[in-house]
Amino acid sequence: MQTIEKILAPYFSSDEIDELKKILLVTEQKQLVSSTDRSTQNKEVDAWTFIPRAQIDLLITYAEKKLPRIRRIQFFLTLAESIKSNGQYDSAVSLFNSLVKNAGDENKLAGIKINCYLAIADIYEKQAYWKECLTVVNKARNAYKLQKDNKGIAFCENFLGTVYGERGNIKRAKAHFELSLSLLNPAKDKALVGIIEINLGILSNMQGNFDEAFNYFHRALVKFEQLHDINRIAELRHNIGMLFTQKGEYESALSEFDESIALSIELGVLSKIGIAYLSKAFIYTQLKDYHLASAFSDKAMEICNNLNDRLSIADIYKIKGIIERSLNNYKLSETYLLTSKRINEELSNALNKAETLYELGKLYVDMNQKKNALEVFKSSLEYFRNINSSDMVRKLKEEIFQLK
Repeated sequence: MQTIEKILAPYFSSDEIDELKKILLVTEQKQLVSSTDRSTQNKEVDAWTFIPRAQIDLLITYAEKKLPRIRRIQFFLTLAESIKSNGQYDSAVSLFNSLVKNAGDENKLAGIKINCYLAIADIYEKQAYWKECLTVVNKARNAYKLQKDNKGIAFCENFLGTVYGERGNIKRAKAHFELSLSLLNPAKDKALVGIIEINLGILSNMQGNFDEAFNYFHRALVKFEQLHDINRIAELRHNIGMLFTQKGEYESALSEFDESIALSIELGVLSKIGIAYLSKAFIYTQLKDYHLASAFSDKAMEICNNLNDRLSIADIYKIKGIIERSLNNYKLSETYLLTSKRINEELSNALNKAETLYELGKLYVDMNQKKNALEVFKSSLEYFRNINSSDMVRKLKEEIFQLK
């Protein structure tokens, strides 16, 4: 997390920063860090730096006047990364695209251009804009190929794997991850190898291969602890929490999610907090604490709406559907679950859709609509068979057997 002063300090003198403060007051903000303009008011993020669009425009204008071209580009990249981490995605994409255009085809700026492509792709992935994300990642990969940069190509292959993994295409995701690993030197490329191990662990967890998943996560955790990479450690804590959730070890899972939240607050990464709240909400449905489940799902929805994280929003509707089913509010539950199903279909997310169909089938069982229950259970079973998820296949077969 950076204050605006810290963003400015490497590029401007103290007199220039004082001058900038006076200019920014024109926007009628009493402070550089505005609490009134933030759309998220969770206490966990009260100290975050949110830079209103009007101030961003003024900063850009001032930098264009004061900084030489290369320093200006470096400043814009720092600014874009900062507003991206705050979840100000539209402003970040606009600034990254401007940097790509400014860099042109200059060899000395090729690295900055590629970084911008990947930052834009990361934003598109978070918002489930798959087509746009794939287009930008391929631009970065082609640029790395021109440079004969195997590590860069490997990074892009890993990125492509995460996109297909998010969409539930396990086979294609794994192929990209394995290709990425084949391009790397494990001794020299420890961080990227660790990232790929995280992703392979996620795939193993999705398939119910818990021991294999834990081994991947543990190997990655050792690497990132050695590298003191708090961001990746926060990510791993969440993934280990998901593993414990799958195994039904809920107290251990909650502990991991809380650790991920604490680290994410320290880093100022809003997206990770939203996902952790979502995961805690699901656990509380399993513990039958529907008051807490509802509270955490609402907090997750607030953050994910702010970030336009539609994948997580679909999951939140699924959880709200589970809550209302448990409270015998069947019609409201059906509305939430069908909303989750629709969003997942719009986002081409086969895994999340299959999970939602499983919950919808359980609802129809409670509503004594056996025909509808069989239909959605069979559709869900087809997907989980295709990805070899033994645990979910077993559960669905049991549900179907009881209906016959």
